[in-house]
Amino acid sequence: MEKKLTTSDGTKIAYDINGKGKTMLMIHGVTDCKESYDSDLSYLTEKYQVYRYDLRGHGNSDHPKKQFDLEDHINDGIELIKQLKLEDFVLYGGSLGSYIAQGIAVRIPERINKLILNVSAAKNPASALAETAKKDNIPEKTSERREYWIKHLTHDPKNIASIEKSGFQKNTLDAEDEYRALKSITAFDFRDQRNYENEKISRNKTNGNRPMFGSRHRNFARHFNQTSGYRYWTGNFSRGSYRPYQYF
Repeated sequence: MEKKLTTSDGTKIAYDINGKGKTMLMIHGVTDCKESYDSDLSYLTEKYQVYRYDLRGHGNSDHPKKQFDLEDHINDGIELIKQLKLEDFVLYGGSLGSYIAQGIAVRIPERINKLILNVSAAKNPASALAETAKKDNIPEKTSERREYWIKHLTHDPKNIASIEKSGFQKNTLDAEDEYRALKSITAFDFRDQRNYENEKISRNKTNGNRPMFGSRHRNFARHFNQTSGYRYWTGNFSRGSYRPYQYF
């Protein structure tokens, strides 16, 4: 069942909760929606209570006419986490969602047990996608726009068919909303946002004297400092095992 919460600037954010178990929060990519994870729910909800939400300007959340940016997305995520009182949870982000997840992680690391980043980067200039899409003669009709983006993800007909059946871009944006969404990918660099070396190490009650969030810490900062380009990343910060598992 979908619900909505209101952020401090009055934006309504749509979210839903599925399953029971340990908590996981999933953040989708640009121009997409929370339903993009529909095909993953049956598996994930076997062990997790999965929270999903639509970014501002996406899905069933409010679509502001004023341009928003990555900072707005990060603040929305933090407000949602605090309003829903999420603690010791797994945070997953894909594409734009992974940038948001990193912004959340460096600000409230004490709340996060694991961080999973998919198709990510720790540093990036402002995206040129908005201008590229504007010049690329993308169809105006939303149904045709979804087909356009799917075919830009893969050239394999079998993959196209499976993506069409998934929740990917279920709530396709119109041209104006899509432009604002793409423009929201503003420049970022999360590698040196905190002075990890001088911070006191927080302790995870369940781990005794073992540091939570990888030392909050040195491992986190070190991996971010060594990261460039796009990679799939996964990690368990409470055990200091943040590492890449696939390059492309």
